[in-house]
Amino acid sequence: MNKYYQQLLECFKSWAMDATDFLKGNISVFGDDVAFSKDDIFAYLFAPRGNDCDSMRKQCLEIIFSGLSVVTERLLQDHLSGGILYNKLDDDCFVEETKSVSKRKLVCLTIK
Repeated sequence: MNKYYQQLLECFKSWAMDATDFLKGNISVFGDDVAFSKDDIFAYLFAPRGNDCDSMRKQCLEIIFSGLSVVTERLLQDHLSGGILYNKLDDDCFVEETKSVSKRKLVCLTIK
């Protein structure tokens, strides 16, 4: 999940700087890994509304994504790049060491 958290944060930060792509419906956060349905509701939400309305929607989205990026960084800091759990679960040595440990205790081992 760490790579998905990182991708999500990068998208939030990108859209906080410029939400134009998001407004156009280009919201492929996880690439081909996660299918996204573009149905009638999607078409309605992302349909252009006019210059004034679209610029206000863009500004609102940028503020929302700015807040989401801060919250995402705060809540998932251990799982993001530079965090103590970022590459830990992919490490073969770590997997071998913790193979017999219950899943509840696994988090405590990684923090020590």
